[in-house]
Amino acid sequence: MDTPPVLRAWRDYDARVLDAPGMYLGDIPLTGSARALVDRLWDLGARYVEIPALVDLGDPAGPAEPERTVHLLSLVRDLTAQAIYTQWHLRLPAGPRTVPSWTPFSHLHPPTTLLGVPDAGTHLARWRATHYLGKCQWRRGPGFYQLRDRRFGGLRRYTLTDPAYRSAVDTLIPGAPAEAVPEPVLTALTAEHLAHPVGTHVCWLPYATRRWTQSAMLI
Repeated sequence: MDTPPVLRAWRDYDARVLDAPGMYLGDIPLTGSARALVDRLWDLGARYVEIPALVDLGDPAGPAEPERTVHLLSLVRDLTAQAIYTQWHLRLPAGPRTVPSWTPFSHLHPPTTLLGVPDAGTHLARWRATHYLGKCQWRRGPGFYQLRDRRFGGLRRYTLTDPAYRSAVDTLIPGAPAEAVPEPVLTALTAEHLAHPVGTHVCWLPYATRRWTQSAMLI
């Protein structure tokens, strides 16, 4: 049986104190849903994590293990929402684009390593300089889901009231096979970079912010 991948966790994000007694929380297996794992990490006191496994989105045909890749990407999303400092590694497909290939992921905590992108150092520096909590988020209301997206410059707002779309969001949040969502709905969500295909599976990209840098009403 394959050993599940792990992440490493510490109680503080300051590199100067990571070696202090009691600061290291150990290797945590990447089992269970991303949301449940983040809840567990927070309850343990984790404020800084390292994910050794590469989130590999560079193969146009999709990764060999799409479900695991979606789980890793969902984990980075939920760690970002919880404002847990995250060291992770990302490979994106190369090739000319009208917008940088990292832009749909720019609401996530910037990766430590960015692969597959020409002049990756410049792009990674730009990602770090423009990142802030709440850049692409969603919230649940009575009979609707509202999304606010600033990844592409201006503010894009979406209000999902159609039950088919709300059901699709619920299905996609933990990660799901593409066939689990009606094709017209998935096509619409993918076109807006709210859902991201990963081989045979799909990852939901926006997060529900769980820690606010300022009053939620201002965001």
